[in-house]
Amino acid sequence: MAKAIDWVKDTRFVDEKGEIWILGSRVAIVNINLFKSFRDNMLKIAGPAGERMIYLSAREHTIKYVKYMIKKSRIAQLASKTGLGKKYITEQVAQILTQFGYGKMTVEKIGGEEMIASLENSVIGMQYENSEKPVCTHIAGLIAGGATAIYGKEYDCKETECIAKGDPVCRFVIRPKG
Repeated sequence: MAKAIDWVKDTRFVDEKGEIWILGSRVAIVNINLFKSFRDNMLKIAGPAGERMIYLSAREHTIKYVKYMIKKSRIAQLASKTGLGKKYITEQVAQILTQFGYGKMTVEKIGGEEMIASLENSVIGMQYENSEKPVCTHIAGLIAGGATAIYGKEYDCKETECIAKGDPVCRFVIRPKG
């Protein structure tokens, strides 16, 4: 599956402008400790609303990005018209999360009213120990946004297990909104 997406070939460095582009999107490489600091300070200032802001921002971004990716790829355009194709795209988007360093993403269940994904070695979850609740809100938002873009209806995602709580993996349940 990893061979189907070769984002390295679609990476451009524009040295004279100080830019990096991957899969048609400008990116910046950020140390995970900076992300942790952003998250911790957001929660300190905004409380529970901070978690929601993180989730919604990740979800909104991913809806736009995955729609762009599908539009850009002729194979994805054709595949998105069939259930089997949507499964393929779902697996490819999960692979992007793995390749971008979020951890090892596995799609455990696709189809029906519920999808399930697990993430080993979560880059966010590994930053926290002995948490009482899941901490991978950002990743849950990414997953919800991807499902919404791929399947054409609104999805939400909830992290039900998290390595920050001592669980062996982070597990995400994706369901239609409402």
